[in-house]
Amino acid sequence: MSLTGMSALISSARAQQLAAQIIANNIANAATPGYSRQIPGLATTSPTDFAVMGSTTRAQLGTGVKLYTVNRARDEYLDVQLRQETAMLGQQNALSSAMNAMKTLFPELNATPGEGFITYVDRMFADFTAVGAAPGSAAARQTLVTDAQTMTGLLNGANRLLTDLRTQFNSRVEANITRINSLIGQVAVANNFISNATTGGGTANDTMDKRDIALNELAKLIRIDTVKMTDGSVMVTTGNSRVLVSGDKVARLVSVANSHDGLTGVGISKPAGLAVNTAALGMFIGTPTFKTVDISGEIRGGEILGNIIARDQVIADEKLELDQLASSLIDQTNLLHQAGYAQDGTTTNIAFFTGTKAGDISVNTTVAGNLTLVAASRIAGNGANGEQADSIGYLSDMVMNAMVQSGSRIDNIVGFIDPTQALNAAAHTALNGPNPFSRNLSDFSVVPNAAGTIVINGASIAWTNADSINTIIGKINNPALGIGVRASFDWTTQRVSILSKGPVTIYDSAGNLTAFLNLQTKATSLAAMNNGIGPADNAISAGTAVSASDRQYRTLAGVGGSIDINGTGYGWTESQTLTSIRAGINAAIVAQQLSFSFSAATQKMTVVGTRPAGTAATAANPIKSVVMTDKTGNLSMVMNMEAQPTFDAYREAMLAQMQAQEDGTTAMQEQSQGMVDQLQAQQDAIMKVNVDEERMKLTEYARAYEAAIRAMGVLDEMLNVLINRMAVTSSGGTSSALNP
Repeated sequence: MSLTGMSALISSARAQQLAAQIIANNIANAATPGYSRQIPGLATTSPTDFAVMGSTTRAQLGTGVKLYTVNRARDEYLDVQLRQETAMLGQQNALSSAMNAMKTLFPELNATPGEGFITYVDRMFADFTAVGAAPGSAAARQTLVTDAQTMTGLLNGANRLLTDLRTQFNSRVEANITRINSLIGQVAVANNFISNATTGGGTANDTMDKRDIALNELAKLIRIDTVKMTDGSVMVTTGNSRVLVSGDKVARLVSVANSHDGLTGVGISKPAGLAVNTAALGMFIGTPTFKTVDISGEIRGGEILGNIIARDQVIADEKLELDQLASSLIDQTNLLHQAGYAQDGTTTNIAFFTGTKAGDISVNTTVAGNLTLVAASRIAGNGANGEQADSIGYLSDMVMNAMVQSGSRIDNIVGFIDPTQALNAAAHTALNGPNPFSRNLSDFSVVPNAAGTIVINGASIAWTNADSINTIIGKINNPALGIGVRASFDWTTQRVSILSKGPVTIYDSAGNLTAFLNLQTKATSLAAMNNGIGPADNAISAGTAVSASDRQYRTLAGVGGSIDINGTGYGWTESQTLTSIRAGINAAIVAQQLSFSFSAATQKMTVVGTRPAGTAATAANPIKSVVMTDKTGNLSMVMNMEAQPTFDAYREAMLAQMQAQEDGTTAMQEQSQGMVDQLQAQQDAIMKVNVDEERMKLTEYARAYEAAIRAMGVLDEMLNVLINRMAVTSSGGTSSALNP
C-alpha cells in the first residue's frame, strides 16, 4: 500500500505542476487580446479495490489525481449576442462616417453656424428682391451675380464631394470583401486544426481563441450566424443562409458589377447544374459548376451593409435632393428671367443660369459679364421697372416644380402679341421684330370677351379687353389680394406662367380669360429620373421597365402599388413598362383632363392639363394643381414627383433631415456601442485573466505540489525502514529495531 501511496503522490505532484504551468500561462497572457483564461480540469484517478482486514467487506483506495482536460473560460451564448451587436455597431459606424462627411455641406448646422449653399440660395432670392427695388443700381446687380456665383460654386462643390464619397464608400465595400475572404480563410484553417485535435481526444484552446478573434472581426464586417459542430468546427452562414465556412471549406465573396451606378455589389459562388446533398453541408455529386449570385440585398448587417446603404441610399439620396434643388432653381429662375427684360427695356429671353443639375449649374457668363442683362423688368420698353426681379425673389416662397401655364402660344403664330397694348387694339406692334405686324382681335388664337372675371384661389379679378396683358398680369400680382401667386408673360414663347405658394385653383366666373390665355395645370419631376449612367447620359427610353432590377432609375420601384392623382387611383406592377404605366394612368385620368408625358432628353416626367383649347375653366371644372399620392408602392418617388415643396420649405427640410439623420445615426451608434460594451464586459468577466486571482491559484497549486513532495519524503522514509532496517537472524528468527 505504501507503493500505492507513493504513486498517488507522484500523480499529484505531476498534476499540480501541470496546473501551475497552465496558471502561469494565464498570467503570461493576461494582456493578450482575445485570450480566454484556461482552467485546469483536475480529477481523481480510478481507485483500487481491496479487502478490509478482518472483514468480508471491500473498500476503495484512491490512487491519485490527474489533469484530464484544460477548459476555456468563455460563454458561447454571449459570443453569439456579442457578434450580433457588433454587426449592428459596424453598420452604424459606417453610416456615421458618411453622415460626418456629408454634414460638411451644411455649415448652417454647426455650433457656430456658417454659410453654405442653403444660405446662398436664400441670399440670391433676397438679392433679386433688392434689384427689383432698385433696378438701376449696378451695385445691387453685382451683389446678385456674385452671390449667385458663390451659390452655384457651392452646389458644384457639394456635388463633387458626394460623388467622391460614393467612390470612397464603393472602395470600402471592395476592401470589406477582401478582408471578409481573409477572415473566413482563417476560420477554415482553425476549423481543420480544432477538428483534428477534437477527433484525437484533445483540445485546441489557443486555436479556438484565434478563431473567435477572426469570427468577432468577421461579425463586425458582415452579420453572420454560427453553428458549432460535433467535431469542434463551426459553420458560418450569412444572408439568406448562405454558407461561408463549413469545416475547412469556404465560399469566398466576390465583387460583382452592381447595375446601380455600375458600382460594386457583393456576390458569392453558388453551385449550378448538379443536385446538392444538403445533409453533407456542401458536398456535391460529381464535379459541380458554379455561378456567381449577387447577395447584396441579403446582407443583414455589418460594416459592409453600412457602406452599401451609405453609398446607395444616404449619399445617393442627398445627391438626388441636391439635383432636385439645383434643377428647380434653374428651371423656375430661367422661366421668369427669360420672360423679363434687361435694363435697356428691349433685350429679353436671357437665361440667368446654364446647366441642368447641381454638378453643372452656373450663372450665365453673358449675364455675369454684362450686369445690364439682369432681366429685372416685367414691362417691355421700361428698363426702370423691377417687377420681374421682384417676382424671382418671390420664388423663395413658391412651389419648385408646379405651375399654371399657357398650354400653347396665345397668338395664332402669325406674329407676336405686344403685351403693352390693349387686347382690343387695332394693331399690335411686334417688339424686337424687324417690322411691326398689323394685328387685330382675330389674330389671337382665342378672341377674348369684352370683359370678365377670373377667380384665383378665391379672389375675383375683373378685366376688360381694353386691358393689356401686362395690366392683367399686374392685377394678378397685386400683393393686396393675398392669393400667393406670381404671373409673368414671356414674349418669346407667347405664354403666361403663374407660380404659386401652394395648390392653386383658377376658373372664370365671367368671360373667357382662362381660354384666351389657354391656362393649364402643369407639374414636373423635381430632377432627372435616371442615374446618369452610360453613354449619352443613358437616357431611359419609354419602353424601359420600372422594376427593382432596373437600377438605371435613381429611386428603385417596389413590386407594384397604387397611385392616386387628384382622387383617381391607378394600380401598377413592376412588370409594366414606363410606356404602359403612363398609358394606364392617362386612361384613368382622361376625365380629369390631365395627361402624363416623358422627356428622354431631360429624363423628367410631366403632367399637364388637356382642357380643350377655347374652353374656359368653370367653378365646376376649374384648373387646379395636381395632387399625387402613393396609396401603396412608391411610383411618385420613382418619377421624382412625390411632393410639390416651396424652395424655402425644401431648404429647411434638407437642413432638418440632415440634422435628424445625424442625430438618429448617433443615437443608434451609441446604443449599439453601449450594448457591445455591456456584453463585452460580461464576457471579459468570464474570460479575462485576473492576475491576483491567478497568483493565488498558482500559490495553491505550488503548495499542493510541495505537500506532495514532502509526503513522498515521509513515505520514502517509511519504505526505507521497511526495506533497509529489517534483518533476518541466523536461527531463522527475525529482529528489528522494535524487537532486538
